[in-house]
Amino acid sequence: MQINNRKLLDIFQFLLVFTLLGIPLYWFIASDIDLYAVELVQAGIVAKMISLSGYSVSITDTISLESLTKVPIVLVEGFETGIGIDRACTGYRSLYAFFALVVASPRTKWKRKLRGLFSGVLVISFFNIIRLYSTSMTGVLFGFDALEIMHTVLWRYGMLALVLVLWYLWLKKSAVSHHLV
Repeated sequence: MQINNRKLLDIFQFLLVFTLLGIPLYWFIASDIDLYAVELVQAGIVAKMISLSGYSVSITDTISLESLTKVPIVLVEGFETGIGIDRACTGYRSLYAFFALVVASPRTKWKRKLRGLFSGVLVISFFNIIRLYSTSMTGVLFGFDALEIMHTVLWRYGMLALVLVLWYLWLKKSAVSHHLV
């Protein structure tokens, strides 16, 4: 398979833009920007879903030992610990990764990129709520160790796979008229 100069330029442009878009992400991770409002909305949605599953649920706040910020905690009757929904739980890294992948993709019109971003944000946000609910229910049903496995292993890679699959599908759809893939 021969790679022509245009494809090499596209690859270089993608890698350069994608790498540069990583800078704001790392700045945000290192910053103290508070996402409490988003955390609280997500905690409320997860609490409602857990209550619809037949459990008594309440939401309270605590101070995160890592960030020293207020974090909503979902308390489920019968579960030994509260389920904290902190900044990392909001899905911002998955959303930003998808944003960076789409924006860095060369030879695609902004209108097409914006449509893809809108759809991708909706899908990733939906799956993030499913991630929070399923992880919480795993903890309620099987204990904290199972919650940790679900949280740390399955969903971490699951969200990564979701972002990559969504980007690939968007890229493939965008490439129909642009011959990018």
